[in-house]
Amino acid sequence: MQLSKESKNVLVYTVFLIVTVVLFIATLTINRRGESIAESPKLLPLITEAFMFILSISGLVQNIKNKGHLSFSELKSSISDSIKEKKTRSMLLAIGICGIYILSVLYIGFYISSFVLIAGITMFYVRRIKFYWAILIAAALTALLYLVFAVAFNMRLF
Repeated sequence: MQLSKESKNVLVYTVFLIVTVVLFIATLTINRRGESIAESPKLLPLITEAFMFILSISGLVQNIKNKGHLSFSELKSSISDSIKEKKTRSMLLAIGICGIYILSVLYIGFYISSFVLIAGITMFYVRRIKFYWAILIAAALTALLYLVFAVAFNMRLF
């Protein structure tokens, strides 16, 4: 069962609202203060979150008025149907790879994680390339990252 356009929009705007609330809570945890309100590190995030909140609420209201609704049975069947598609699985794999990369930067370092990410993406998503070329490309791009950040910008990324 496919969701209607309005129901899909209700789902998207609901997730957008949840992300906005999580970001607002994270912004409230900023402890640094500026000398004035204009120098506060919370100012720009709060302005951005206010716009995000307005957009998500207005989108929800508009799509609910247009007969959009969100039922769990329709949502469950729509998700199970979309997971069966190859394009969806490929997208979820890419999101998972990026998530693992972000976590691995914390534990094994930026350059090693970047090498593994570039090599993995090159091997799994570029079908016409041989294994050794993927490794060479990953090594070259990682070396380029090192040259840009460590040498040119004098920033040590670990």
